[in-house]
Amino acid sequence: MSIYWKHDRLKLKALAVNGKRVAEEKFEAVRTSARYSGFSYHGVPEEGIELRLEVGPSDPIDLRIEEWSYGLPDIAGMPNNGRPDYIIAAPILYSDCTVITKTFTF
Repeated sequence: MSIYWKHDRLKLKALAVNGKRVAEEKFEAVRTSARYSGFSYHGVPEEGIELRLEVGPSDPIDLRIEEWSYGLPDIAGMPNNGRPDYIIAAPILYSDCTVITKTFTF
């Protein structure tokens, strides 16, 4: 799972994941683009994670959460016969991935 926030709109004062506080220099250093900062959490348990953000009282919070999994999802009523044996996966890190993205604004 990857979580991103727009750092041009949000000035984080503190960040904690599952009760463990992240040092400010670490979460400010992780810039994924000109407008976003974020982090990845691997091996998310079924019960999920707890994310705490400490921000100013009037700061808007725009979060983008991405869940990456390998393979295509099973869709009811749609056959998934897999890839034909004459086609190979692309030789890149996230080939054959399903990505689900959800954006939240608070």
